[in-house]
Amino acid sequence: MEISYVEISFGSNEAQRLRGGETITSEPPLDFSDLIKKADQILDSTETTVEDAQATASSVKSIASKIDQGQGTVGALINDKTIYQQVSAGVTSLRENMDAQLPGARVFQKARV
Repeated sequence: MEISYVEISFGSNEAQRLRGGETITSEPPLDFSDLIKKADQILDSTETTVEDAQATASSVKSIASKIDQGQGTVGALINDKTIYQQVSAGVTSLRENMDAQLPGARVFQKARV
């Protein structure tokens, strides 16, 4: 089943008028079946994209839920204050040890130069 479509516009005042026997040129007809096929392809692509986005959102929700429940390293760091305090103390100790070592390292570097 083929559907034809004709659109006629009045043109513009600036356009030249037709003279006796002249014809109006047209564009090739729009094939609605091709248009519908293209629309179906776009919809299929959009549906796949939405499904992928839903799967990603589900994964993020699962991860966030595990973190909220204190599961895993990140969940423990966020939810267990004891672990946070231990990590914080470890970082402070490491920083203090590095600061204690730096003066000797600077002297060694100056001696080599």
